Amino acid sequence: MILSLCLLLPVMNPSSQNICSAPGVVPAPILYLSQTSARQGDSVLLQCSVISKAPAARVIFCKDGEEVFSQAGLKKVTYSYDHTVSMDSSGNYSCGYEIKESDKQVNRSQLSPAKHLSVTVLSPRSQEICSDPDQSVCAQTHSPLHQSCQRGALPAPILYLSQTSAQQGDSVLLQCSVVSQAPATRVVYCKDGEEVFSQAGLEKKVTYSYDHTVSMGSSGNYSCGYEIKESDKQVNRSQLSPAKHLSVTVLSPSSQEICSDPGQSVCAQTHSPLHQSCQRGAFPAPILYLSQTSAQQGDSVLLQCSVVSQAPATRVIYCKDGEEVFSQAGLEKKVTYSYDHTVSMGSSGNYSCGYEIKESDKQVNRSQLSPAKHLSVTALSPSSQEICSAPGVLHAPTLYLSQMSARQGDSVRLKCSVVSQAPATRVIFCKDGEEVFSQTGLEKNVSYSYDHAVSMGSSGNYSCGYEIKESNKRVTRSQLSPAQHLSITGNVSSSGGAEEPTRTEPVMSLVIWTARCVLVLLLLLSAPIITFMLKRRDLPHPTGLEETHRGSISIMEGALRAPTLYLSQTSTQQGGSVQIQCSVISQALATRIIFCKDGEEISSQTGSEKKVTYVYDHTVSSGSSGNYACGYEIKDSDKRVNKSQLSPAKHLSVIPESGNESSVTPAMLVKMIFTVRAFGEYWS
Repeated sequence: MILSLCLLLPVMNPSSQNICSAPGVVPAPILYLSQTSARQGDSVLLQCSVISKAPAARVIFCKDGEEVFSQAGLKKVTYSYDHTVSMDSSGNYSCGYEIKESDKQVNRSQLSPAKHLSVTVLSPRSQEICSDPDQSVCAQTHSPLHQSCQRGALPAPILYLSQTSAQQGDSVLLQCSVVSQAPATRVVYCKDGEEVFSQAGLEKKVTYSYDHTVSMGSSGNYSCGYEIKESDKQVNRSQLSPAKHLSVTVLSPSSQEICSDPGQSVCAQTHSPLHQSCQRGAFPAPILYLSQTSAQQGDSVLLQCSVVSQAPATRVIYCKDGEEVFSQAGLEKKVTYSYDHTVSMGSSGNYSCGYEIKESDKQVNRSQLSPAKHLSVTALSPSSQEICSAPGVLHAPTLYLSQMSARQGDSVRLKCSVVSQAPATRVIFCKDGEEVFSQTGLEKNVSYSYDHAVSMGSSGNYSCGYEIKESNKRVTRSQLSPAQHLSITGNVSSSGGAEEPTRTEPVMSLVIWTARCVLVLLLLLSAPIITFMLKRRDLPHPTGLEETHRGSISIMEGALRAPTLYLSQTSTQQGGSVQIQCSVISQALATRIIFCKDGEEISSQTGSEKKVTYVYDHTVSSGSSGNYACGYEIKDSDKRVNKSQLSPAKHLSVIPESGNESSVTPAMLVKMIFTVRAFGEYWS
């Protein structure tokens, strides 16, 4: 069920997701907070420092993984956001940025390290001034002449409104005149007893202004007040100014929403296409262009609105099926306005655009809408489904894990090696058939890395794949790499002084140990007989490996000097973890280090220039018992690969769990016989 839902869900291009919840791979910016603890009504300055090779096209501020503010990027480094603190402001803040490439591809940055903002609870004395100004002290004492009333209630300011009647979309200027002995630290504007706006006070400022954009809910009684913070952090509030009433009048038909009622509606009301008021009222329609009229989910469609008018447009609006979907401010000498639309399943419909011109008397005139353009959204092809659950046909990449077994808190590096004719546009890392990480492909990059922080849920099968986007925007997917299993062992490793976890495995019984000792003794006593019988029958030595006197195996003639192998323990139980270390000392840089068990490769890692010791964490299973060795390869300038001898072998014994102690398989007996035979030949 879940898999089918995943297949039906649209595949989101990384550039079309929300950066706050799905950041990218470009280096993270740095976030600064002017303060990390504040009260309601305070103003906190957030500064995002962006250092990148290309200029940022957009800078985004996030709170708890959701966007709270954004601004267009400029050729500058530091971007500021003044946040007015409310009870909901407490949380973790971060910032990121986007860079738009020449091909309209949007690359996202990583998010900055989060900064926590705490909001402290206001004391009863510092409650909301709009509902509890300091004049309430008088009401509580029941004595208008009480001394505390005379001292506590600061004089009220005076409020001015630029107009007392307005329409939706108009702007009304509210001015609060504050005359006080000490400078106000905060000025508050109220409507019907609730705060609607506040600003920080300045030392030598008397008049504070607030530009209010009128909506249907703007009608009501407005007043203002101020606060003065004493040296002991005590906040004193003023009385509220005498209230001023603002009335909102119903909009005329010409000023309604342009998408559902454009300027051409004036003609419809007069019932005469040639009526003079129609000719003057309805501005000429702009022209809309679509970069394509058919697209798939995740594609980007460019809508361009060409506006030719006598007066500059103050706002340009894009509509879909009669509803506004996007708008932008007009510029004086600009004719063409663009809107990049990311296609989803709901994008299919009729698109048009219009514009508004605001006159000197604040009257807004609307244009007719452009002729509609239809955008069709086609169903996704199988190749554009989620690659982790529905891979494609391109050649599979190769996945390497820095270790196959880890503990909580460890970091495991996953490397995806992509070799393809065309450059990969996106590389995806999967776990158990679901995407866990992706990054944008680069033209000359072959290896892509993902540092995974291990948690209890990290155990599983990992693979990787890649996508290539053709010139016609079609996305082709690769096959997934062969899966690599990551095992999670034990608990989080702790620093010195921590107690070892109590072992719960039952101790092997004395009877079984005795039986094993007798069996080994019998094999040792029979070693000469077995050797004699094998020689009489002319049985050959095991082929494929050439034993050396040191117990190591030579990879090839003229082999390089052998490395040294260390095992963290030589006997363990199933489920445990054994650390195998290979110490390589060579004149030239080792290009690959190989770990072997009983003559077969079980793991390898890429050599590093300044590295001598290579570590392989091996998770013990029933088949882990055997002889372990390691070797290395050196690639010459002429691409010739030279191999080393193998290190002296180290034997790892696996102790069976309770209930399986007495199970000795024929394969184990054969191995023991050959071991005994080898000892016999060596000592003879």
